Amino acid sequence: MIKIVYFDRNVVNRIKTQLFTEDSNYLLLRNAVNEGRFIAPISGPLLEETLPILKTPSELKRVTEQQIITELFNWDWLVKFHSLLLDDDIRSYAKGEPLSFPFRSLALTPQEFFNPTGKMRRDFLQIIDETQQLKERQFLDLKESRRVYQERFKARVGSFDEFWKQAAEITVEHIAGRSGVLQECKERGLDGLLNIKSVRLYVTYYVAYFYYSFVRGERVLRSDSRDHHHAVSASVADIFVTHDERFARMLRLVPIDGFEVIDLNTLLRRLRFPGLFGFHAHQSS
Repeated sequence: MIKIVYFDRNVVNRIKTQLFTEDSNYLLLRNAVNEGRFIAPISGPLLEETLPILKTPSELKRVTEQQIITELFNWDWLVKFHSLLLDDDIRSYAKGEPLSFPFRSLALTPQEFFNPTGKMRRDFLQIIDETQQLKERQFLDLKESRRVYQERFKARVGSFDEFWKQAAEITVEHIAGRSGVLQECKERGLDGLLNIKSVRLYVTYYVAYFYYSFVRGERVLRSDSRDHHHAVSASVADIFVTHDERFARMLRLVPIDGFEVIDLNTLLRRLRFPGLFGFHAHQSS
């Protein structure tokens, strides 16, 4: 079966650098896509974080970005918006039904995305500004919430495993209630929700983030507000590729069957030896 690989936005930046300095690595990625060794779906968070390229004065940067996103990503596969994907999976569990298809068609071409005109361009520029403002507000809110928490609770800091046992169940119950199916999920067993990849990734990141940022007092970043979007979106994949070591560490804290977190260099090594790592070709190039 062809592997699905989800790329964090920071990996696209690494790939962009390698296109100029180590073009053999870029060709390896492009050939692997063309040969059907893996599919990299597009997601809302990735598009949102790519949009600021429209403001760059450098034509070379914009064209390079367009080349990478066009050649490596599958524009026929748009991951459902993270909150919708999570809600759909929780409601499917509550009803005892199979999980719904996590992708949608994307009524947008790379050419339109990177070269918008008229109203579309005005809308995109507005999204860029609104997203930046929203991230700033969320960042300040996170810092204030952490300050209040640390002033109010000065209990002994235990291990993550101890914290997970307490917080995971509370988090699962919260998101089931938010989806409006708490009672149905309780009847089927709240623990069963943690066997659903999107739920497990959301809960893992949420609990880990709270533990490290609030309980242990690690610094918060402006990009943090989008990490949980990527965590849920990445649940559609077999492999999540990121160069955010802190983010990767959090997602690895709780094992998830059929899912792993690696960096770009690890992916490239595996693509060089496809037979050893399951990256077999599925179509002629």
